[in-house]
Amino acid sequence: MASIENPGLWEVAVSGNVDNAFSATMDELAEEGSAQLVMGCTCAGNPVDGAASGNADVLGVRIAYIAALAQPSDSVNTIVFTSDDGSSVALPFNYVLQRFSLLAYSVNGEPVGNSMGGSNQLWMGSTAANYYLKNVVEISFEERQTPPPTPGTAEAGDAYENVPNISIGEGGAL
Repeated sequence: MASIENPGLWEVAVSGNVDNAFSATMDELAEEGSAQLVMGCTCAGNPVDGAASGNADVLGVRIAYIAALAQPSDSVNTIVFTSDDGSSVALPFNYVLQRFSLLAYSVNGEPVGNSMGGSNQLWMGSTAANYYLKNVVEISFEERQTPPPTPGTAEAGDAYENVPNISIGEGGAL
């Protein structure tokens, strides 16, 4: 694994119930798997009319591209992202694929490290920022008897939090 000072050399291992487990640097993944999009990011605790929300020009490797390279089994229902500090986030596999999900390496034209620290960060459309794990070193495709709850639902404990543009304030939509 490369240091945070060399984010392009940061290595990500892809494993689990896949036909093609592999490891690749961010630079290698970015060669064909990059995409750029203006995405919204809001703090999970942002109240109606709260200021903890913004848009960012995000450049990163598409999670769908990584999945296509790995060729997960049809039984995969969970994707787990693990950080260099051992923390992880498990998400329903289809949920991640249905969003514009990136392993971001640039935000607003600057390396992720300049604004948020680290070498990379998971970003997903219409998903609370508390799911945005940084310094991802492993992506594992798994089949679980009970997949993790879908973000934004009561089961996940964050229903209606951090969904950009759903807030209604005094006088109408914000």
